[in-house]
Amino acid sequence: MIDSGSRVVIFLDAGADQDIVDFILPEFTFMWETPFDQTNQSFPCNVDRPPYLQGQFPQGRLAVINHFLDIELPGDTLIPDEGEASVTNGVQGFGSLGLQAQQCAAIYGRYPNFFLVDCTSLRIFEGALVMVDYDEGNVFAVANFLNGVNQTNGTNGTTLHSGGSFAEAPTMFSLLKLLLVSFVLSMAWLAWDGW
Repeated sequence: MIDSGSRVVIFLDAGADQDIVDFILPEFTFMWETPFDQTNQSFPCNVDRPPYLQGQFPQGRLAVINHFLDIELPGDTLIPDEGEASVTNGVQGFGSLGLQAQQCAAIYGRYPNFFLVDCTSLRIFEGALVMVDYDEGNVFAVANFLNGVNQTNGTNGTTLHSGGSFAEAPTMFSLLKLLLVSFVLSMAWLAWDGW
């Protein structure tokens, strides 16, 4: 893709019509997802979407791990559980993104391609708008680990080793991957919701 000058792939989870817009691809032709809107911290690795792949072992598709914890309010209303974000977005322990990524890899033989998370923050850092999650867990350390990145974070000197341990080490690749997935899935949600 890089050699051809193509850098962005857009997927839409519902309503993609390549006869109308040829550069928006139907997500579930190429991907599968775990269940979303979880209200407990078990975060299963089973296939939820597309429904016709439920109970199967998907082959030749990208994996999307939905990893956000919700609180159920009256009227079946779900809101993000911000109080658990440091655990949910964490690198290890029950309910963490790191644990779900490892559990799914144990089942499917590879790490997920994408993960969708809640409760990250946009902040200004050295004059640029960046997504950070230092206060809400460390999804960047999980992304780095899954990508085999060894990097020292200049702000606090911690190092991530791809041999199996996590530490804070956000990279531009992780940031762009999370931003792109968040943006595309948000746009897909808005399109599906009729916005």
